[in-house]
Amino acid sequence: MDSDRFVNSDCRQRQAVIIDDHVMIIDSLRALIKSVDPFMRVLSATSLADAVLLLRSNLVASDVVFVDLTLRDSAGLATLNAVLSHSPGATVAVVSGTTNEQLIREVFATDASAFIPKDLDAPTLQQAVRAVLESNFWCPAGVLDRPGLELSEQQRAVLALLYDGLPNKAIARKLDLSLSGVKYHVTALMQSLQARTRGEVAANARRLGLL
Repeated sequence: MDSDRFVNSDCRQRQAVIIDDHVMIIDSLRALIKSVDPFMRVLSATSLADAVLLLRSNLVASDVVFVDLTLRDSAGLATLNAVLSHSPGATVAVVSGTTNEQLIREVFATDASAFIPKDLDAPTLQQAVRAVLESNFWCPAGVLDRPGLELSEQQRAVLALLYDGLPNKAIARKLDLSLSGVKYHVTALMQSLQARTRGEVAANARRLGLL
């Protein structure tokens, strides 16, 4: 585990934690974080045990956590769920060398806010890190693309409530979904319906007879 020296004394310093067992990944993410927010404090851990200790013992609550699902002492959603349970209020992003639709669906069924493949090109990776630091949902567009306009039952339920004008938090409550899960479905709907806004999603869905 290591940390950067406190820099900004004018207000509470924002903090990021990187959890990965590859030092090169940690160094790359740290550099990207610093390129977006030079004053952010960056901590790191190379195992789940060290990460939990770090998240429990650190006096400053973490704002952002980047975590690889496969560590030397943990793997899969168990890793993510452990990190989420010790990171209340933080924006948690999965950084993974494995990209498949089922895994991504499972990640966004939790309170994770982003899924970042490790093989992204540098500009896209920086875009992803910036989105996470700004507490935004992020996932590569190609991963969310769906052939045709076949919507899942859950997507149709989200679409209907979106059409009624409900915000994401209200949709999450009504459907008993995590907020990140709702954001995932809204983003997928926007891409499937070639819409740039929630209003365009509703209009295009209505025009195509999906509502």
